[in-house]
Amino acid sequence: MKILIIDDDPDIRLVIRLTLSDYESITIFEAETKNEALECVRKESPDVILLDYHLESITGDEVLKKILLLPQGEKSKTIFLTAKTSHDLLESLHKLPIVGIINKPFDINTFADELFAMVGHPHV
Repeated sequence: MKILIIDDDPDIRLVIRLTLSDYESITIFEAETKNEALECVRKESPDVILLDYHLESITGDEVLKKILLLPQGEKSKTIFLTAKTSHDLLESLHKLPIVGIINKPFDINTFADELFAMVGHPHV
């Protein structure tokens, strides 16, 4: 399974990478910006996209709209990562074609289980 982490915080990307490093069936790709994310989606066709809602100069929903315009992006299952938990934001995110939301800070002990449950992937 190919997973693309789109987050402008290198520490978050590192924690996710380390949390998932025990799973041999997972290949991790990282992007810090919208342009890096779009390029990676084009080249790698990730199965799963972990998308931070608040990137430096753009919101995650705007990035998702661009990703969905790509043939490779339509096939990816997207999960938002966000520290914002307002009811209005969460409600608007659930209206998008995503498979779930993981709140930050997340628990590294349960992160993989949450991710696999959302994307319907068995533990390997």
